[in-house]
Amino acid sequence: MTATLDELLAETEKTFDPWAAKYHLRGPVSERKNMYYRAGYFGEIVSLELLVEFDYFFVYASPFLPGSNDELVSTRVAPDGHVRKMFLGQALDRLHISGAPEEDAMKKLGGSANNFRPMIDALATLLDRVWPEIATHAAILFPDAKPRLSP
Repeated sequence: MTATLDELLAETEKTFDPWAAKYHLRGPVSERKNMYYRAGYFGEIVSLELLVEFDYFFVYASPFLPGSNDELVSTRVAPDGHVRKMFLGQALDRLHISGAPEEDAMKKLGGSANNFRPMIDALATLLDRVWPEIATHAAILFPDAKPRLSP
């Protein structure tokens, strides 16, 4: 039996809410549309967005610079030209960190709701391994990154 979208989203939160708490990230702040679901987990310097695409059943992770409020970022580049959000793979490339084997597993699992649980498990494993480096080196990813006051 295939899980409903609500069940898949509950699985996502069940996996990533404790992950976010482990790294002292607030959230989630979420948004659900017809074809996707986004959840944002907010840190003082760098935050994380999860994007679940319903049509392809794939989950993307994107580190981003938080704004003054805990709001999801809509664009990858700010009006001033500074990068404010990037895909996880881009962040790993900039930090010279390998995403394998988790990224390889995720690519094989994408496209089927039946593979959703193993996909989010692979993403959680990858994030657990790389998030400390992303948080530590946020200034490499986002040169204008600065700590902000909590809301």
